[in-house]
Amino acid sequence: MDELPDLLWLSLESVRADHTPMYGYERDTTPAIRSLAEEPGSNVLDNGIAQSLWTPASSASMLTGTYLSTHQVGQDGKANVHLSSLLTLPELLQDIGYETALFTPNPFVSEATGLDRGFNHTKSVKAVPESYSPRHEDVLDYWIEGLRRIFQSRAIDLARTKHELKTTENEVLQRHAKRWLKSTRTENSPFFAYAHIPGPHHPYLPNADYVDCFTDDIAFSTEEAYSLVKEIYYGGSDEIKREIATGLDLSHNEWDAIEAMYDATLKHMDQTVEEIVSTARSESDDLILVVVGDHGELFGEHGVIGHNLVLHEKLIRVPMVVSGIPDVVTDEDTMTQQIDLTRTLAEITGVVRDQFEGQDIRDSERKYGVSQYGQADFKAYLEYNQGFDIGRFFEKPYTMVTDGEYKLATNVERTELYRLPDETTDVSELKENHLQRLSGVLKDHDIEWDRNDEYENSEFTESQIEQLKDLGYLS
Repeated sequence: MDELPDLLWLSLESVRADHTPMYGYERDTTPAIRSLAEEPGSNVLDNGIAQSLWTPASSASMLTGTYLSTHQVGQDGKANVHLSSLLTLPELLQDIGYETALFTPNPFVSEATGLDRGFNHTKSVKAVPESYSPRHEDVLDYWIEGLRRIFQSRAIDLARTKHELKTTENEVLQRHAKRWLKSTRTENSPFFAYAHIPGPHHPYLPNADYVDCFTDDIAFSTEEAYSLVKEIYYGGSDEIKREIATGLDLSHNEWDAIEAMYDATLKHMDQTVEEIVSTARSESDDLILVVVGDHGELFGEHGVIGHNLVLHEKLIRVPMVVSGIPDVVTDEDTMTQQIDLTRTLAEITGVVRDQFEGQDIRDSERKYGVSQYGQADFKAYLEYNQGFDIGRFFEKPYTMVTDGEYKLATNVERTELYRLPDETTDVSELKENHLQRLSGVLKDHDIEWDRNDEYENSEFTESQIEQLKDLGYLS
């Protein structure tokens, strides 16, 4: 085998493709990634499909190269660790001599869910350090960034300042990644570094460096937009579910303000990407780079905000940019799944196993994309509104397959076919040929739910629970 390349995989939290300039967005939300995408040797994959709508499920797919129905992490809404024979890509790479490292601010990508398997270096970045004692290993990074925020912040109230100090994960994570890339690795060993980049996940409250990036063209002032987003999203999952259940009665100007705040967090995330990529390139003579969203976000589509309940196109269409992989196949008709990226790296490094369910993007002309969602829990929504229309959603685990024109959604209870962009009108009786064609994709590739009840409960520390609250998963 030729000399093995270095691999850098950057998973972008909550980034929908159509809010990035690589996919035609008018705001330059991700200038560093756009610049990367424009380089010779880089490719923007036109139709990137996330394997699921939330981080545990999508991350497990990217790390194992399998569908949610296979690995089952996040299928039950609790991100339990399922006992299986699946190996992770970092485990396979470690076996052939790779130095492997995980950098994550999200407890759903950690030892608590088993997604740290195969990484010989793992750094879980906290919202705030365990201690501000000088003896704590991370405290200098937090002090440096915290003091910088205080000096530069225009916030005039204590609560805003406190939030500023609880959003330093990007800077602390990038410092850890850069240090590892520069000095921790064994000389001459190839590396696989996987970083989950935070930022865009709700509550979309940008810090002072970015908060007014995109407020010049909206009807609200920066402070008004910030306050609106805080009111809707800062209460965590309960407040988000209440907003969904009670109808999302927001004006056009209010939606504009929310998206301006979201876009500002994208720009913060983009700066983190730039820092890590720059360091990786300075330390590697042969680097393959993967930049991919883990899932998107919804801003009222299908009556939903955040990433909940439905495999809507805006939620599963994510940015995908690769660099250093020759002969990539991509065009407006080709679909690329997250697990295709995993399969491609496995093919390049010679660690392919039968478990991989994706295709190599160098010779694939995939015409469909598959995404899956696990068990839905409507209880909280109905507590806020007994009249909430749960019939719009699939309750039991379901699979979606799309070719860009038609979209099939199916489970053991119901099957519906939509003609995009309409995702509410079932046209299965009128378009039987398209129904059978997309159903055949699932049959041909044996994609079906086979629930495995053998799993371990995820055990989160108190600090991780606080992080999940900050991310809006818990209240």
